[in-house]
Amino acid sequence: MQLDLEPGAILILSVGFGITYVVISFIRGSLTWKGVLFNTAFFAYMVMLLDVTLMPLPLSREAVSPYAEINNFIPFASIYETLTRSISLRIALRNILGNVLMLMPLGMFAPILWNQRSLFSVLKTTLGLSVAIELTQYFIGFLLRHNYRNVDIDDVFLNTVGALLGFLVFKLLYPWIRAVLDESSQTNTHQSQV
Repeated sequence: MQLDLEPGAILILSVGFGITYVVISFIRGSLTWKGVLFNTAFFAYMVMLLDVTLMPLPLSREAVSPYAEINNFIPFASIYETLTRSISLRIALRNILGNVLMLMPLGMFAPILWNQRSLFSVLKTTLGLSVAIELTQYFIGFLLRHNYRNVDIDDVFLNTVGALLGFLVFKLLYPWIRAVLDESSQTNTHQSQV
């Protein structure tokens, strides 16, 4: 038996919270359509991230993968294991690249949404989120009295590399993003003067 959110439920949650955000922003008078777009996209990303990293919750030990019993606290040990002992290179790359890509969007969202323009602040945020995900997996396993996900220090490393790449993509696209955001703020200033 497992507790899992279906993709439709995730979409409904994302839309519901997105609408709530729009209403609250409208009431506060801080509504720009581009800000709403970025924040709603970020929220949808976070919901999907939490679904991928924390769901499904197996309510019995029988529903747990045998690989979930193995936690790794030795840096680079599971990366080495994945590359050398994986069934196929495709599976190994999928696992490694999946962890890199998982927090790559955070490296792009953080500078836009929270004005974190330095690499250090983005990496600090990403490191904190990645460690929080791993600790949450560990504590949920503790509460369930069995691991349901493997806790892996290499996931934290790969997630942080992903955020670094996301930040570099942000820096490459920054002139375009800045033009879009500046255009949005000029339109709002002009509308408030009319």
